[in-house]
Amino acid sequence: MKVAERALPPALGLAGVAAVLGALQAEALLVFADPWLAWWPRAAGLLGVVAIVASVRMVALRPGARALALAALLPIAIGGPPFAWALLGRGIITGMAWLGPLFATTATLLLALGWRDHGARLATATQLRADAAEWGRGPRDADDLGEPPPPPGLPLAFHAALAMLLLPFAALVLAIASPPTFSWLEVRSRGLLAGRMPFANAFVATADRYPYSGSPYGWYLAEEARFVALDQRAALAFADTVAEEVTWQLAAETGISDVRAAERALWAAGDGAAIPRWIAAALRRHGVVYHEESLFSRSFDPKLHLVPGTVHMDCDQLVYLFLHVAWRLDLQMLAMPAPLHLYLRYNGPDGEVVTVETTRFRPLRRRRGTAEDDSLGEGFLIDEDHYSSGRAGAWASADLIRAAGLYTPWTERDIRDAVLANVLVGLRSHRIEVDFVGESESRLDGTRDITLVANLYGYRVDQAKQALSQQDDALAREHALAARELRRRFGPLVVRTAKVEEDVLRSLDEAAEDPAPR
Repeated sequence: MKVAERALPPALGLAGVAAVLGALQAEALLVFADPWLAWWPRAAGLLGVVAIVASVRMVALRPGARALALAALLPIAIGGPPFAWALLGRGIITGMAWLGPLFATTATLLLALGWRDHGARLATATQLRADAAEWGRGPRDADDLGEPPPPPGLPLAFHAALAMLLLPFAALVLAIASPPTFSWLEVRSRGLLAGRMPFANAFVATADRYPYSGSPYGWYLAEEARFVALDQRAALAFADTVAEEVTWQLAAETGISDVRAAERALWAAGDGAAIPRWIAAALRRHGVVYHEESLFSRSFDPKLHLVPGTVHMDCDQLVYLFLHVAWRLDLQMLAMPAPLHLYLRYNGPDGEVVTVETTRFRPLRRRRGTAEDDSLGEGFLIDEDHYSSGRAGAWASADLIRAAGLYTPWTERDIRDAVLANVLVGLRSHRIEVDFVGESESRLDGTRDITLVANLYGYRVDQAKQALSQQDDALAREHALAARELRRRFGPLVVRTAKVEEDVLRSLDEAAEDPAPR
């Protein structure tokens, strides 16, 4: 009977460990199968944990075995997190490594306090026994005093040690069941070891290398909010979250908490393209998809998305979000215009260059779903002359290239002109009333934005033709003359080679010479 009693706790513990390991193996095999098949390994794993807890309690709470059980569990608890780290081979939850020494110190303190209290109670009981014998009360009364209760801190220490022992298994379960959560914890734990503080503002206070005075993403939101209802705070928080995730990744990969020093280390290691890749990965995690859209108020509108929690952005909006991250981290990223398109240039600290096609941030598709790694769509990183050489099919005349400043970095004035032009495009396409002419002409002087000029020209000639069809000659002439002036001032930026305004004016002149009713 005594042999069976002694053998039961370790046997139960081994059975529990086997159940947990078997459940993990089954979970790994079934992770891509139907979800309902995974209930039984999870149940088996839970029963295994219960068995381990029961076995430890059976050993730890027996008189005379507490110190031995604690001594056996302490090395396992201290070694548990590093074992989990090495087991998965990817720096898993390295922040937990801090808890090993912390737990050892706490458990030792609890043990010391518990045994000190135990010693005090034992001394009191011994003194009471002596007093009872001296006063002749007999051994029966002295025996009734019993043994002192167990030290109060020991059960807590045992359960803490057991929790540390199960960390490797918990890490495996998390890695199998939820890779994004696992990756999130991994990056933050490694960032903590690099000195990145969880609640500290990691953004650069003053941007020295960033080429603009602020965030084009913020400018776009402010411009659009003049015309439509838009939650600017939520949209900015969205972009700040992406920027914050990049700072964590930067600290985790370089081991340096200072953003500027970490960026230099990254480029020195020959991986300057990592930051654009991390921005792209964050966009995927937050459900961003590429879709032609000129209004952020619609991009963030959940009613417009079949998949809840997704956001769609156009090429220019994606570039502006990348620039928002660059503004927060003081990176030298620049907006690069191609004909009716926008891409990104990222200059390293020592003159290196990475060119990014931001619309290609989508992951590669594999047979068993979407890749969870850092794979990107083809063409995310491109050669510096990808567009200017015409390899992307983006051809433009030499006159248009000069007039619009194509393939050269945009200035802040260029960005602000483009922001207004794209917002106006969105407002018109969704039939939102706005003074299109007045807003466009407010930024015409000195502009080289194709969209702003070409759309205003198109609006003028359309209005001229409509007025001509309605026999409103004065209005038709006004719009046609305004269109002619746009062509004179901006030439190639008008884009259209057919001089529609001249046809309208010719018709008006002919009607004036021939007063017969039309």
